[in-house]
Amino acid sequence: MRPTILMKCWLFVSTVSASTLNGKPTLSETKGTGAVQLASTNRPPDIYIDPDDSVSVVRAAHDLALDFGRVFGKNATVRFTNETHPTSMAIIAGTIDKSAFLQRLIADHKLDVTSIRGQWESYSSALVLGPAKGIQNALVIAGSDRRGAIYGLYDISEQIGVSPLFWWTDVTPTKLDAIYALDVQKVQGPPSVKYRGIFINDEAPALHNWILANYGKVENGDPAFISRFYAHVFELILRLKGNYLWPAMWSNMFYVDDTNNGPLADYYGVVMGTSHTEPMARATNEQSQFLNGTWDWISNEDNVKAFMREGVIRSQHWETAYTMGMRGLGDAASPTLNASVEESIVIWQDSVLSDVLNATHLSNVAQPFVLFDELGTYYESGMSVPDQVTLIYPDDNAGNMLRLPLQNETGRSGGAGIYYHFDMNAPPRCYKWINTAQLIRTWDQLRAAYSHGAQTIWVANIGDIKPLEIPMSFFFDMAYDINGFSDTDSTYKWLEWWATKQFGANVASQTASIMTEYGQLIIRAKYEELSKTPYFFSVTDYGEAQGNLQLWEDLEDRARAAYSQVRPDRRDAFFQLILHPVLAGGNVERLYERLAENTLSAKQLRASTNDRANEVLAAFQTDKDIETRWNNLQGGKWNHLMDQPHIGYTSWSDPPSNIVPNVTFITGSTIDKSPCGVGVAVEGGAWTITNSSRVAAMPVNPYLPPSERRYLDLYATRNGSFGYSVSSNVSYVKVSASTGRLSSPGTSDVRTNITVDWHNAPPGLTYAGLSIKCIGKEVQTLEVLLPVNHTAVPSGFKGFVESNGAVSIEAEHFTSATQSSSASYEVLPGYGRTLSGVTLTPNTCPSQTIHDGPVLNYDLYTFTSSPNATVNLYLGPSLNINRLRPLLLAVSVDDSNPVMLQPVADYVLGPPEGGENAIEGIWMRSVAVGPISPGRHTLKYWALEPGLIIEKLVLNLGGVRQSFLGPPESLKL
Repeated sequence: MRPTILMKCWLFVSTVSASTLNGKPTLSETKGTGAVQLASTNRPPDIYIDPDDSVSVVRAAHDLALDFGRVFGKNATVRFTNETHPTSMAIIAGTIDKSAFLQRLIADHKLDVTSIRGQWESYSSALVLGPAKGIQNALVIAGSDRRGAIYGLYDISEQIGVSPLFWWTDVTPTKLDAIYALDVQKVQGPPSVKYRGIFINDEAPALHNWILANYGKVENGDPAFISRFYAHVFELILRLKGNYLWPAMWSNMFYVDDTNNGPLADYYGVVMGTSHTEPMARATNEQSQFLNGTWDWISNEDNVKAFMREGVIRSQHWETAYTMGMRGLGDAASPTLNASVEESIVIWQDSVLSDVLNATHLSNVAQPFVLFDELGTYYESGMSVPDQVTLIYPDDNAGNMLRLPLQNETGRSGGAGIYYHFDMNAPPRCYKWINTAQLIRTWDQLRAAYSHGAQTIWVANIGDIKPLEIPMSFFFDMAYDINGFSDTDSTYKWLEWWATKQFGANVASQTASIMTEYGQLIIRAKYEELSKTPYFFSVTDYGEAQGNLQLWEDLEDRARAAYSQVRPDRRDAFFQLILHPVLAGGNVERLYERLAENTLSAKQLRASTNDRANEVLAAFQTDKDIETRWNNLQGGKWNHLMDQPHIGYTSWSDPPSNIVPNVTFITGSTIDKSPCGVGVAVEGGAWTITNSSRVAAMPVNPYLPPSERRYLDLYATRNGSFGYSVSSNVSYVKVSASTGRLSSPGTSDVRTNITVDWHNAPPGLTYAGLSIKCIGKEVQTLEVLLPVNHTAVPSGFKGFVESNGAVSIEAEHFTSATQSSSASYEVLPGYGRTLSGVTLTPNTCPSQTIHDGPVLNYDLYTFTSSPNATVNLYLGPSLNINRLRPLLLAVSVDDSNPVMLQPVADYVLGPPEGGENAIEGIWMRSVAVGPISPGRHTLKYWALEPGLIIEKLVLNLGGVRQSFLGPPESLKL
C-alpha cells in the first residue's frame, strides 16, 4: 500500500472575477441587465485623469492602458479630463480631493463618495451615465487618496485578467473578445493593515547575481539595485495592494546607489522604509562612507546624530517610514547600548522628525520600532517607547510570532505591527533557496497577529522576491482584507482562487491540492536541514523514509499532470510557481533519502549499496539539470535566481556552492565473502543475517496501522546470481515472492511481504518460523522468528486499537469534543505534517481550566500493561505570544488526575531550543500518565491557552520506535 498524507478532499466553488478573494466584481465577460461594454478586440476605452491629480495616479493609469493592450490587442489611451473626446464608454479615475472632474460629479449627485471620504487608501467604483459632454457612460474610480485610486485602477487590471505577477512570473493574460461594466457600485474601504510591505533581504548570491547580469554594477562595484529594477518592485507592490518597502541592503545603499530611487518610489506611491537595523532612512553601508567616526552612540554621539538627521532631511519630501532606535553595527547588538540609552535615542529621533518635517505631531508619519533581538529585551525590561511609535513584533525568523501586543499595549496611537519571515539567514539553519512556507500556518499566525491588535504595519522578509511569489501574494492579500480569511478553509479557497487567475480554472483545484500537500511535506524539515545526520526520517521503522519519499514522488506526478493541462503560454509561469518547487524539492528529498539508504545498505552488505550511491549522484546531477531548465526560461530572463546553494550544509550558514554528499561504495575489501550470497533484513532495525543464523522480526497482530506492513528484504551480498526460497512452518502465515533469484547487477533486492490468515491463527501469542534457503556455492538456511500476537477487542468497541505497544491518533479524529462558554475547538485542515491541527477558537479567548474548559476525548483499546505509560504530543511550532499567559495544556487517561504541561519554556528573545522547532515545524513533548492496564480507555486533552495547536497524540505503552513523524495512525474501529 502506498503511504499517504491523511488529507481531505476540499472542493469549493469560487467567484474568480474580483481582484480580492471576497471582492465584488464590477466587470463581466457577458452582458447582463444594465451592463455597458467597456472594451472589445482592438477597441479599448479612453482613461481620463484630472491634470491636477497625483502623478502617481496618472502613472498607474498608463499601466492600465497597457493592460488593455495585453488583453484586447490595443493599448488604451490616457487623456486628461480637460480634453474629453466623444465616446460611448470611458474610464474616469482620480482622487476626490485633487480631481475637479470628480468633484463636479459629486456636486451633481452623480457620484457618492460619502463612505470613503477621509478614509485611508479606499476607493469607490461605479457606472455613471453621462458624466461629461460627449461621454455617454463611464466607469468611475474615485480614490480617497492616491493609493486608493491606484488600487481601483489595478482592480480593473485584475478583473480583465492581468495578474499582478504578469512580469515577475510571466503569466500571460487570456485574450478576451469583450468586457462589460456592470451597473453596480463597489466600495472598497481601508485596508485591514495600514502599512503592508516587504523586505528584500539575504539577496546574495541569487538576486545579486541576477542584478549584476541585468543591471551591472554601481560605482563601488556592488550590484546595481537601481531605479530600473525598483520600478518593477514598486509596480509589483502596488498591484498586490501593498504600499511599503524595505530595500535590499546587504551591500547596497538605496538612496545613494541611484539618486532616482527615492523620487521614483514617491512617484509610484510607495512608502519607503529601512530595515530594523537601519534607523532614520539611512542604509548600514552608508556608515562607512558618510559617518565621521564609529557607529557608536556613547563615544560618537554628535556625529551619529548628524548622520541620522541627514537621513530625514534627504527623504523629507517623500512618503517615508522612519525606523526608530539604534542597534549595533550591522545586524547585531551594540555593546555600549542599554534600555536607558535606547530610550533617549528614540526621544531624540522623535524630536528630529518633528523639527525637520515641521510637524507639531507625527500622527501621519510612520515610526516603526522593531523589537528584534536586543531591542525586544530592552522593551521587555521596561523601556519606555513614545506612544506614537509603532511597536513591531518579530517572529522567530521562521514564521512563528514570538510576542504579540498585550491588552494594555493595544491603545497606543502608533499601534503595533509584525516583522515576519519567509526567508532566513541566521541560526539554527538559513533557508534561502525556494518556497518553504506552509500557508495554513502563515494564516494562523497572521490571523493571531491581527486579532491581537497588530494592525498598523506588516513587513515580510521575502528574500529575493523570486521564488517566493506565492507566500508574498498571500501575505499581501491577508493584510489588505483580513475579512476574506475568516474561515479555517480560507487558505485552500485562496489557493484555488489565486491559481485560477494565474493558470486557469481547469487546473485551479489541482493546483490548490498540490500546494496544500507541498506545504505539509516541506513543513517536516526544510531542504537545507536535510544534510543533518542522522537522517531525519527512519529508514528502518514504520516505512517512514520510504513513505515520505513516495509522497514526494506522487506529488511530482500530480504536478507534471497539471502542468500538461496548463495552456502552453502559461506553462513557464506554472513551472516557476508550482512545478519547479515540487520537482526541485522532491529531487533534494530523493537525494537525502537515497543517501540514508546507501548508508544502511553498506552496513547490511547489500550489493545494491553501489546502486544507492549512484542514485545519490544522479540526484545531484538532476538538481543541476532542473536549475538549467529554470535558467533557460523566457530566454534566460531569470538566470541566476536559482544560484542559492542548498545541498551539503555543514553549519547554519550556506556553503559557497552545493556539496556532493559523501556516498559509500562497496569494494573488493568490503564485499561479503560468505558462500551463500544472500542476506536477509527485517523491518525495525539494521539487523541482517548473511550466514546460517536467525533473527526476530517485528511482531504482527490483527490491528496493525493501515499503512504498516510486515516484510523481509532479501538481497544479494555480492555480484552473481543466487537462488532463494522462503517458507513458513505454520499454515496461517504466508509470504509473497516465496521463490526466485537475486542477481547483481540486476534484480539484487526483493521484498517479500508477510500476511497472516487471522481466521485460522490461534489466539494469543505464537511464533512462526520463516526459513530462507539461499542457493549459492552451497545451500544455507537463514531463520527469521515472527511473533504472531492474535489479540481481539470486545464486540461493539468503537475507537483506536493498540498495536505493538502504541496507539497513535491524528488530533482531528477525536471521539467527542466539549466547549466552554468562551471557547471551543476548530480543525485547521492541511495544517502540520500529516493531516491537520486542532486549536481553540477564538484565538483571543481567555485562559481555560480543566474543570470547565473544552476537552478532546479519544476512545481507545489497549492490550499491553504498562506501569509507566506516556503520551507523546506533536504540537504546531507556535510560541508564547503572551508572556503573561504561556502556552499550556493538560492530558489524562480515564479519570486520572490531569497532568499539566507548558510545552514552550518562558523566554525573552526566543525559545530555549534555539529555534529548532521552527526549522522542523513541530514541538514534540511527552507527558507521563502513569500505569495503564489492558482494556478500554479514554485519552483526554485540554488546550488551556489559545494558540496551541495539537496535530497528533501517541499513547506509548513501551512500543514506540524511533522515528521523526511518530507512529502512523492506529487502526480505528
